[in-house]
Amino acid sequence: MAENNLIRSMVRGVYALQKLRIQMGNRITMNFKAKLGLTSDGMSEKELEAQEKKLLDSIRESYVRITDGIVAEGEFSDIVTGGKLPTVKKFKGDELISTYTELVLVDQYMTILKDEEGHFAKMQKVLEGIPIYDHFLSKVTGIGQAMSAVIISEIDIFKAEYPSSLAKYAGLDVVQVGKYTDDKGVEKTVRAELIDAWLAENQDEEDLGVMLAEGKYQVTITGMGRTRKDWALVKREYQNKEGVKSIRDSITFNPFLKTKLIGVLGPSFLRAGKIFVDGHVMGAAKRLAAAKQLGFDSKGLNAKEVAEAVLDYLKQASCEVVIERSKYGAFYYDYKNRLEQSPHHKEKTDLHRHNMAIRYMVKLFLYDLYAVWRELEHLVVAEPYSVRIGLVHGVATESKNEFFKNKNLKDNRPESRV
Repeated sequence: MAENNLIRSMVRGVYALQKLRIQMGNRITMNFKAKLGLTSDGMSEKELEAQEKKLLDSIRESYVRITDGIVAEGEFSDIVTGGKLPTVKKFKGDELISTYTELVLVDQYMTILKDEEGHFAKMQKVLEGIPIYDHFLSKVTGIGQAMSAVIISEIDIFKAEYPSSLAKYAGLDVVQVGKYTDDKGVEKTVRAELIDAWLAENQDEEDLGVMLAEGKYQVTITGMGRTRKDWALVKREYQNKEGVKSIRDSITFNPFLKTKLIGVLGPSFLRAGKIFVDGHVMGAAKRLAAAKQLGFDSKGLNAKEVAEAVLDYLKQASCEVVIERSKYGAFYYDYKNRLEQSPHHKEKTDLHRHNMAIRYMVKLFLYDLYAVWRELEHLVVAEPYSVRIGLVHGVATESKNEFFKNKNLKDNRPESRV
């Protein structure tokens, strides 16, 4: 655990450095956009992001030229570094970096970038020798050293008694909340902790009965993904700065871990697959180039639409297109397809179904992580809760029905999202 704490300090430090670098990069691009007269009027978020990335890349290239920069060799071969800054008298700008002040500002950005990439490059040396990294994480397609370090430093597997413990800690589980409509037609929500207290109080009853809000409104219990929203918070005691014990609303999960799992690991699993065109592995850029050679026109399409249209076009052009998903990416597409075909999720937006599928995919990864990690540490490995009660997506098993019958939740039972 002492080693994990050191890794955690290193991980949090490098991500803090990354955040600082991103903030500085945003300020630089804003200044140069104003200087060059670039506007973002009418641009989509994707177009704006592409414009800023292109500008920042151009600024970095300009900086390297002015400082006689080099590409580092050996261990840090992917890092582009600048050389020694010229004196004010010897400074010769170009069409992009035209003043010495701009050069110094970009130099500060490049220094932070070099430090950040250097820290990430050293991650593997720190992780080697840690059992869960050597035997599992290093072998999972879509997980790199940085994400492995996040997982190892943020999770205490000794405290995760069940697979669901990991999902809850990462904020990926489902909480039971109440919904009711008052006399004015306003829909209101009953906090999850109140629902849990009511269920616990009535768990020994043969018939749970009906929960009432404000003494008269029937409450319907449903499942919702854990979040920072008010209905998912819990009351916790703490000592304020005056030394007096007080109560405040608190979240019940690790937000840093959730952000990395959903925002970084999930998309990484989706990108980890391979696409073969006529027997050759092709990335998105090569597929687009191949399609354009055959007459494909991407005008008016956004990046996502282009990617999908390119595959369809290549297939129509009699090219053999084979998509090889990563292990966890396959879970995503399978579950998303089931959601799209299910009448229960017909009204949900595509983004909603996408987010549900991402959560499902990452949870399956966490369940695998739990089983391997607990076994490596010689700890008891429990089955997932859904397996214990016979709950399978799309299958109403006998044990599942018997479970809900015994609990007598009937139509108030929470929606299951394993």
